[in-house]
This record gives sequence, structure tokens and C-alpha cells, in this order.
Amino acid sequence: MNPKDNAMNTIEVYNARLHNLRNVRVSIPKNRFVVVTGVSGSGKSSFIFDTLHKEGQRVYLEASGISHDSFGWDSFDYIEGLSPTIAARQRTVSSINPRSTVGTTTRLLNLLANVYAQEGVSASETGRDRGREDRLPGMFMFNSPHGACPQCDGRGSVTEVNFRHLWPDASASLEQWHDLAYRFPNKTKEAKAYIAGRLDNFAAAYGCSTDTPFSALSEEARSVFLTYRPRRTQSKKEKPLIFYGVEVVIEEKIKKIDFKRFPELQIKRACPSCQGYRISRQAFDIRLENRHIGELCLMDALELKEFIARYRASRAGSPFTNHILQEMARKLECLETVGLSHLNLYRETPTLSGGEAQRLHIMSHLTARMNSIVYIFDEPTAGLHETEKAKLIESFLRLKEQGNTVIVVEHDESVIRRAEHIIDFGPMAGKLGGEVRYQGDYDGFARCGESLTAAYLKQKSQPVKSYRFVRDEASPS
Repeated sequence: MNPKDNAMNTIEVYNARLHNLRNVRVSIPKNRFVVVTGVSGSGKSSFIFDTLHKEGQRVYLEASGISHDSFGWDSFDYIEGLSPTIAARQRTVSSINPRSTVGTTTRLLNLLANVYAQEGVSASETGRDRGREDRLPGMFMFNSPHGACPQCDGRGSVTEVNFRHLWPDASASLEQWHDLAYRFPNKTKEAKAYIAGRLDNFAAAYGCSTDTPFSALSEEARSVFLTYRPRRTQSKKEKPLIFYGVEVVIEEKIKKIDFKRFPELQIKRACPSCQGYRISRQAFDIRLENRHIGELCLMDALELKEFIARYRASRAGSPFTNHILQEMARKLECLETVGLSHLNLYRETPTLSGGEAQRLHIMSHLTARMNSIVYIFDEPTAGLHETEKAKLIESFLRLKEQGNTVIVVEHDESVIRRAEHIIDFGPMAGKLGGEVRYQGDYDGFARCGESLTAAYLKQKSQPVKSYRFVRDEASPS
């Protein structure tokens, strides 16, 4: 057969041999929902991710005039008909921007900010004030300098020194507390004398001695001892206390080291300025249905979808805003489809599980409406209920209907049953794997006597260890 005969309708792979693959020959139909099965270590990932996906990337980048690492160039003889590939593996991507959230990834935050800019009402206003020139979408976005809370820089939380982990017991003397604050780095004799003089200044100002226990200080004296900074003043009459609070000293020292290396010294709490909403005071004042954007961003996707539906039904807005709200409803529907309706727009993407991150990736492509792409997913149904699995399968079929090829590495029976084409690797793992045991539809797969996966699905239990495979040289390999 001439490889080019089916190049428009299939992806033809000749003699893939990376890792434990044994010169695998595979024909993958395009614009189909394809499921790849096989026991762990059978070679399916070596084929799908390390061969097919990497070659799809290389071809696309090379065609774009971008040089690309040619590692693995000898891992197969020939691949024909391959489109650009996009893969999402079952793992959290470490390179994700730490400030990336569900709202920024899906652009739902951008859309919502546009609605607030167009239709938001000041808490002090009685009617809507649309399209005010001084209201820009960035005013309502935590990742914009115009909308971020200045105290926490839009993070919603502040990281502070865990002083409880540092300080001695309250019964310890002021000198012990003070010495601990200045313990590092080592000081010269002169410097130590100057620092001791600061403590003497404090003791003189509050009528105590360096031997006084911290617990014996008044509330005012405690506050000064912990947090005081000398005030700069031009008044000749007012002389500032030459003393630095012990917490001030520690904070200044920690600024000079890598704070992240000492997690035991850190304590994270909601930002006292924005209460965790991430936005500036200006954005707090602008409301939709008496709610500021921070409140909506902390709703889960299902609650936000219901809020948007009620808001759309209760108003007659401009065509522009109606289009934005319609797009938001579509994206929120997609989040529900892929089983992520429990997330809110402020959920940071680095904190998502591998499965959640992958399904968010699926959602972004469902709404992008691209075609002629080969999408590859790695066990995307892990951790989902049966109803959620059914919705996810429908999303795969929607991607396919947009003109794409969807390849899923999966063990779940409900996914395998819905496949339009199945490729099974085996028979076992490692040196006993690396072969294609079956290619075709589900009915044929269920009758396949050489597939451990097919045997499992048929028997509904793990096959006994003595299960034997009959090697058939005429089968696909």
C-alpha cells in the first residue's frame, strides 16, 4: 500500500520503536474518537506521547520556521498524515504561571470585568451608569495594576513571618528577646554596643530594665517593643525613640534571604485590606445586583452560571454586553460539561489536580472552536463519577465534530465502549509488551483473545496470572 493513499483520511505510522515498541505499524483514522488501551508499561504512552505527539510538534514548528530538537528522529521509519498535536497529560504542569487562575485561563475574568465596566453601578448610585469613560475592564481585574489590591498585589493573601515560631517564652527577659532578633549575622564589638544602647533607650522610655520579662510589659510597651520604627520628624522639640522593634528587625533580615527556603517561618492569611477578594477599594464600590466582582469570582462555576442566567433574564442590555454574557454562559456550561463546576474563577491553576488541569485544558479547546488538530488526553476520567464521565465523553465527541481527531489513553470501560476506533497495546508490560494486539471497533475488541484489557472487560475481574496469549503473526504488530 502506498502510504500517501490514505494520508488525507488516516495517520500512518511505520515501525515505531522507541523504548519497548517493537516496530509498531499503526493506522489511525482521522476525525474520529480513538481510544488507546493496554496495561501499564505496555508501550502505549511511548507511542502516543513520546512518538506521535513529539513528531506532531516537530513538524508544526519546522513548518513555522522554528528550529526544534530532533531527539527521537530514529524512533520510527515514517509518519504520514499527522496534523499539529496538542497533548494534556495526567499531571500538574509545573511551568504554569503561579498567578494563573481558572478565571484568567478561561478568560471568564476578562469577560466579567467587561460587564462590570459597562453596567456596574456604584454602591452610592440609584441607577445604572453605563459605559463611563473612566471605567476600564482592568479596574476589576486582580492581575491588572488598575484593579489589584495594593496591599497584597492582587493575591488575596499576605505572607508574614511566623513570629510564634521564633520568639522565646513570654517569661524570657527583654534582653533575651532582643539578642535573638540580632543574632545573625555576627556583629562587631562596636555594633553590639550600639545595638545594646537601643535596648537601653527602650528600657529608659518605659521604666523597666533589660532583665524585665516580656510578659511584664504594658500593652503599649509590648506594641512598641515588637513593632516600633523611629519616626522622621523636623520638630526640634520632638525627639524620636532610637529603637527598632524586634519584629521589624527580623522582617528586615528575612528580606535579605530566600524566604521560601524556610516554610516554617511563614504564615499565610487573608489580606486585611481586601479580605481575600484581591481587588482595590475602587472596584469594591461597583456592583452588579449589589455584588462586587470579587464576590462573583468566589462563587463556584455552577452558582455563577445561575447568577448570569438571572441577570440576563432581568435586564435589556446593549448588544455588546449581551454578547459577552452569552459567551460567559457558554464557557460556564463547558466547565460543567468537563466536571469542573465546583471551581471558582479565583482558584489558582497550580493547585489543581492533574485531572482537573487536564479537563480545564479540554474546556479551553471546546470553546476555542479550532479544527484539524490532533488532541491527545491521558486518562481524563480519573476520579470522575459516571454522570461526569458521560459529559466528558460528549465533550470529546464535540471536539471531533469540530473537525478534530481525539485520541484518549484510557482504561475506563465507559470510554472504551464509546470509542469509534480502539488501539490496544500489549500483551504485557516492559519486554513482554510493545506490540499492537488489536486495531478496530469495540465489537471486534470484545472478541479479541489476545488483549488483557479485552479479557478484563469480558470477565469483569482481573484475569488469573496463568492467562495465556496465543501469538498470531498475522495480527497487527
